[in-house]
Amino acid sequence: MIPHMLTAPADRNEPTDDIPEPPVPTATGFHDEAAQRDWENYQVTRGVWRYQRSLKREVQRGARKGQLVARGIGDLEPGQRIADELIVPLTTAVALKQQEARDAIASPNLKKIPDDFAALLLLPAEVLAVVTVLAALSRAEPAGLQSCATDLGGKIQREVALRAWKKAEKEAEEEREETDAPWEPNLYDLMVKRNDKVDERVFTKWSKKAKRFVHEEWEQPVRTRVGMALISLIVAVDGWFEVAEVRDGLKTKLMFQLTDLGRAFVAQRHNQNELARPFMLPMICEPKDYVYLPSKQIEEPEDPSCADD
Repeated sequence: MIPHMLTAPADRNEPTDDIPEPPVPTATGFHDEAAQRDWENYQVTRGVWRYQRSLKREVQRGARKGQLVARGIGDLEPGQRIADELIVPLTTAVALKQQEARDAIASPNLKKIPDDFAALLLLPAEVLAVVTVLAALSRAEPAGLQSCATDLGGKIQREVALRAWKKAEKEAEEEREETDAPWEPNLYDLMVKRNDKVDERVFTKWSKKAKRFVHEEWEQPVRTRVGMALISLIVAVDGWFEVAEVRDGLKTKLMFQLTDLGRAFVAQRHNQNELARPFMLPMICEPKDYVYLPSKQIEEPEDPSCADD
């Protein structure tokens, strides 16, 4: 068996060695039973090889175009299972956090509304939970806590901008219908229809063309505080993620990472998925022929109705 990769490396662009395809066994005789067993084992090994190949993707652009790199755990089956476990309880936790923010804003003792409080109220709790889980799974390997928080805050900011753009395009479309104004394309709907998946690259490309898209960049401290608030919630849910202190020389760094339970779950799912996808191939050699008795040796039973009384 080829050793499999449990989780994706922290550097998504780090090249990885290609996995060689297992050799194909050949039969040496018409009824080579040993070759038949090797052929069945080859089908299982080929399934393992196919699954391990699915853990990588090909770089589509840039200097490393054509190279195979590890895919993020969020794109794989173990990551999707973790997401299913996390989204519902995290949505509840985010909703409670939003209620705390509303209560704090309504308090007469509050002199200034914190920026992170206002940002957390710009999106529904479920949307914040989904964005947080996907961002956490894209950084499954240990990474600096502050960089993870800043990156998560940036994703929240882009989600807010995306929804504001969608609303502006819809309002402009309704206004044109009411005033019989000249037709203009709804670039948001056009972007969704022409792309199977709207990722950050597609969003950036189309938003530059839209005159109704308002680019609003949050300051770095705001993005970090928003991300920190959401990371603290996902760490407290079900024990999938943790913030660990890692010694780096004379310094101690805070790292955001999967817990030991999460890593064990990912490894277990990979092991199960490898064996659950064998290649269904025809037999490498024919089975033994059936042995038929000659027809003359088969005695037909007598019909009792024809017997003499």
